[in-house]
Amino acid sequence: MKKNLCLKKAGIVVFVILTISILSVCSVEASSKKVKNKVSIYIGNTITLKVKNAKKIKWKSTKKSVATVSQKGKVKGKKVGQCIIVAKVGKKTYKCKVTVKTRKSDIANMILNRGKRKVDEENREYYYLERNEYYQASISYNFHTTLAYYPDVDMIKICFSGYGDDLLYLFIEDERAKYCDVIFIDTTSIIYGSGHLYKNKLKGDNAVYFGVTNIKDKESKQILEMFTTLTSKLALIQFSKVLKTNGLNLNHENLGFHL
Repeated sequence: MKKNLCLKKAGIVVFVILTISILSVCSVEASSKKVKNKVSIYIGNTITLKVKNAKKIKWKSTKKSVATVSQKGKVKGKKVGQCIIVAKVGKKTYKCKVTVKTRKSDIANMILNRGKRKVDEENREYYYLERNEYYQASISYNFHTTLAYYPDVDMIKICFSGYGDDLLYLFIEDERAKYCDVIFIDTTSIIYGSGHLYKNKLKGDNAVYFGVTNIKDKESKQILEMFTTLTSKLALIQFSKVLKTNGLNLNHENLGFHL
């Protein structure tokens, strides 16, 4: 998500590029003629402020506990509140009011605030929590669950492995939506199936419908969809255990899934 905001004062244009990814910042001129002097960001996200044709800029935040700013103009939201980011160019001063908000999702907030930060192969920032769980019987099973939160797209990704090399990915972009994207894949990047997991059908045997799959046989595809439904249920159970491990009284139902 990107928003371009433009501040005009004394013939100098201040470009405000709103970007949720810390590592992905670009400079695009705002097309709107309306002058804006405030922006909103979420906790943990950043905006980059730039003053056109200005080489030496001194930046400061009026409330560092709410938002900090680097000498390159990169502002990061720290906690809920408001502050003023000041850019001083020579004898001239430019101000931008920054409002820092919290995510609506308690789960997203928990992952963002308590998780570890990483950058994926596409240079996208995310925060993650993980849990390993072992079952020892005649056969030993290793259930590995990773919860990842991508601030740039406001998406929660559940990665679950429990069957050797097989991996299940659930992508939740809207907790209120009737379905989420699901991918069943192996570690050699062979996609068994890609499609949707319908939340209101999880109590049955087949809540997964693959639009893309390497399996052409209809009956085999249905079996794979049923197997992925079962795996999704296990993934969501593990998801709830990760939340419990981190001391949060939330579970898969807070994402709209009812088993």
